[in-house]
Amino acid sequence: MLFGGVDGNGIELSDTWTWNGTAWAQLNVAGPSARINAVMAPLNSQFVLFGGEPMTGDNLSDTWTWNGATWTKLGVTGPSARLDAVMAPLHSKLVLFGGETTTAGPELSDTWTWDGTAWKQLMVAGPSARISAVMAPLDGKLVLFGGYSLVTGLPHSDTWSWDGTAWTQLSATGPGRYETVMAPLDGKLVLFGGNDGNQVLSDTWTWDGTAWKQVMVAGPSARLWPMMAPFGTELVLFGGERGGFPDSETWSWDGSSWMQLQVTGPPARYSAVMATP
Repeated sequence: MLFGGVDGNGIELSDTWTWNGTAWAQLNVAGPSARINAVMAPLNSQFVLFGGEPMTGDNLSDTWTWNGATWTKLGVTGPSARLDAVMAPLHSKLVLFGGETTTAGPELSDTWTWDGTAWKQLMVAGPSARISAVMAPLDGKLVLFGGYSLVTGLPHSDTWSWDGTAWTQLSATGPGRYETVMAPLDGKLVLFGGNDGNQVLSDTWTWDGTAWKQVMVAGPSARLWPMMAPFGTELVLFGGERGGFPDSETWSWDGSSWMQLQVTGPPARYSAVMATP
């Protein structure tokens, strides 16, 4: 499932799309307002969407659920309004970390959980404040990687794990970057593209729980802010910004190679959210 983002005219979007393994379909449903850089993840057979940046006005702090048929806005109080956070499921809860209050900062380092009913802030030490990191589950923990520091103007290359109670910084250093994507497949995390502070990239990396490894394969062109999620035995990557323009390509990763899928789908966009139940 894919929601929102921004198109080539700078117009933020509020459309909802699904992918069935063969084709994209747009759903004629009302839902969250148009936004970019929100977070969305699955929990209890639903998708949960939080926050993001609207075209006008302040950043958002609203919580929405998608049950497969309709969007519902929940009347709950939770994290402060933000964009560019990360969120992923672990142990029947969603974990949200970081982001920034506005496009000019400040950046955040707080950790929150959502149990399906309420948000709870956890008073724990962890990664430094950052935006545009990535986080995904692997082997019963969450792995957080990279991001960008508004203070130093540099990308992060540190790797952290969350076991449900505490953050632990891992000794492995990866390819420092931000505005990238990461998702699990076949017992590994797969990372693609992004920005290393000097250039936009098209490289593919894996994390096996111990070390980062670059996979020397051809695939999608260099891009920022694409969307990627597991579907069956593959990862599906859509869109992103390349060369200053949004993209509408759909690619799959089967664990060893990339394949561009010749399908028509959502209009070109980047900074949307995409997740798998």
